[in-house]
Amino acid sequence: MKSKMILFFIVIGLSFLLIQLSLAEETKKEKNNVYKLEEVVVTATKTERTSSEVPASVTVVKSDDIDKSAITTLDDIFRYTPDFQVIRGEGMGTVHNFMSIRGMGPKRTLVYVDGVNMVESYRGTTNLSFLPTKNVDRIEILRGPSSALYGGRAMGGVINIFTKMPEKGWHVSFEPEYGDYDYQHYPLSLSYGGENFGISLACSYKSIKNYWTREKIVGRDYDYRTGTYTYYDTTAEAGHEGWENWNRDYDEWSLRAKVDLKLWDTTKLALNFGYMKNETGNGYTQRYQNVNGVSNVEKNIKKTKLFVGLIGETKFTNNTILSYRFSFHHPEAKNYGENMDLTIPLEDQPLGGTIWKPKPIFYRSVGENGSRDYELELKLSRPFFKSHYVTIGTEYTRNEIYEEIKQEGTDKDLTHPMDKDLDAFSIYVQDEWQVIEPLLLVLGVRADFYSDFDNQVSPKIGFLYNLTENTQLFGSFATAYNPPPYYQVFCPDWNMTAYIIRVKNPDLEPEKSMSYELGLRHKFFENLRAGVTGFWTEARDLIESVSEKRQIGQTTPAGKKCYMTYEYAENLKKARMAGVEAELEFKLGENHKFFVNYTFLDAINKETDERLERRPKHMGSFGYTFNWKPNSKFGCWANIRGRFMDERWLKEWGTNRKLWVDEFLVVDLSVGVDVLNHGQVFFKVTNLFDEDYKEFTYSRYQPGRLIWGGIKLYF
Repeated sequence: MKSKMILFFIVIGLSFLLIQLSLAEETKKEKNNVYKLEEVVVTATKTERTSSEVPASVTVVKSDDIDKSAITTLDDIFRYTPDFQVIRGEGMGTVHNFMSIRGMGPKRTLVYVDGVNMVESYRGTTNLSFLPTKNVDRIEILRGPSSALYGGRAMGGVINIFTKMPEKGWHVSFEPEYGDYDYQHYPLSLSYGGENFGISLACSYKSIKNYWTREKIVGRDYDYRTGTYTYYDTTAEAGHEGWENWNRDYDEWSLRAKVDLKLWDTTKLALNFGYMKNETGNGYTQRYQNVNGVSNVEKNIKKTKLFVGLIGETKFTNNTILSYRFSFHHPEAKNYGENMDLTIPLEDQPLGGTIWKPKPIFYRSVGENGSRDYELELKLSRPFFKSHYVTIGTEYTRNEIYEEIKQEGTDKDLTHPMDKDLDAFSIYVQDEWQVIEPLLLVLGVRADFYSDFDNQVSPKIGFLYNLTENTQLFGSFATAYNPPPYYQVFCPDWNMTAYIIRVKNPDLEPEKSMSYELGLRHKFFENLRAGVTGFWTEARDLIESVSEKRQIGQTTPAGKKCYMTYEYAENLKKARMAGVEAELEFKLGENHKFFVNYTFLDAINKETDERLERRPKHMGSFGYTFNWKPNSKFGCWANIRGRFMDERWLKEWGTNRKLWVDEFLVVDLSVGVDVLNHGQVFFKVTNLFDEDYKEFTYSRYQPGRLIWGGIKLYF
């Protein structure tokens, strides 16, 4: 109750301050000085509105902010938006993707690229390495539950990425980059823009070596018989002699194509195609031998992604718009690692070692998993009775998921394979009602009908009230629903890591939430705008992982036992995510821009009153951009950004023990020079000061400082 009162007074106090400042400001201004943001967004309502007309918390990131920032993958940009956690604990090739909006946690955020849903339906995550970093026009980040329009998986929010339309005429660009750890990136793009036709093609190769390298690390040893870890200080080289490239080398190839068509004056179409693949090392193992008797065998992961998307709209008379979207998305992963023979019952597992130190037997394995995802959406929007704008839509989704793990060389199943098809059908309706001149109401509801899960009805009501010409008050109430990630319900048993087995839980319940939001945004004067938002979410049946130790094999004649840790997902009965977001942007003349944002987050398990895993209580970011263009042929820029988080806790893999990860502050830098409108030279650094920050865990390797630079040629 005390925390509720604190949050309540923080929101009310900040809102009152902004209102008073805005009213005082208005007395000094002419009536025609209206606060209008230039960005047009579609994510919040699936209709075009400017940012100042949206009754929701939306951040728009423009292409210039992306091109002139120190990023190697696009999610580096997400980190600088309010209340957005992105964890890539093992660099570009990580298999640990963690995106969390407002403390909701992973697997609860939808990601679209030009209308294609990039979430891998099997695991509910997005391969962040495969998101485009070049030729991005803008990113819209919608914070808060969005199931009323987008259905399941939008419980935390939605990220919409739009690539650039081809400019008129022929254009080509080449932007090689080089840096630490033999980092290389070669993006090449070609485009043509005509009156009613445009085509763009982008391809790239990216690689890096040994990017876990640090001078000092925290080592750990695991005792499978007791299920405990021992930690010790060491150097990065100690114990790894002769293990070349054990630090996860990474290689990525990508090809994207986009065709834009304008048919007559009423119809626009865009056809998208993409194929990407990457490979990353995953260390070495000495727990088994390959067919040649070699014990230091490398583990590695190969991933591919193929997608095709078609989006379009046709405008009829009376401002009626018919929109349509179709996409095919096929992500797949092959994991070359190790596995026990999990087709054998637990108590009959073969053991190696000695009678004094029994060990489970591992086999060289090849695991393959993925999905074929189909989505079809039709949407009709039109005005009614002058004050209503109604949108009616329907969506069909089909997910064909599969996974198998076989012994390398024999193709013997090491677990029971899985192949399953899931379907969902949805309908939704939304009314944007201009009640009176300053008040807009947005009423929406969506019904989702799943073949294998409970059906869902998700209502939402939002409002936007223009207190003054420069000040908007907005708020919403919504419920949301999220079916369990499919692998947690249907997957075959598999070894997640050494001596830890991940098993399915077919009894998982879908997640549900009820959320409130109240926000205020204001433009104080021409170049200064600010906002504050309070939110409160009560969630039921959130899915978290738990671990337990189980005996495998028979007790030896010496009385010794062997154990494995089993990990599976389980529903939390009640959780609360509540907090306050504050943000400010200030432009000083034409050359300088500043931003800062801060989030206080209270994310707790209501049954234990403990903070939820991985969620910080305080986080924020800040930045300064300098742009100078004295003439049409020369320009330069500098961009420095920082972000911080306080300490948070997590469970060690395979245990339920709580361990704390320290707070951190990291700073990124990007500087560059534009020459003759056809060339660019740039230099970039991530983690400028804090090379040893830990964000994912307390002990695993993470990328330290990365320094790189390059040139760009464009015609």
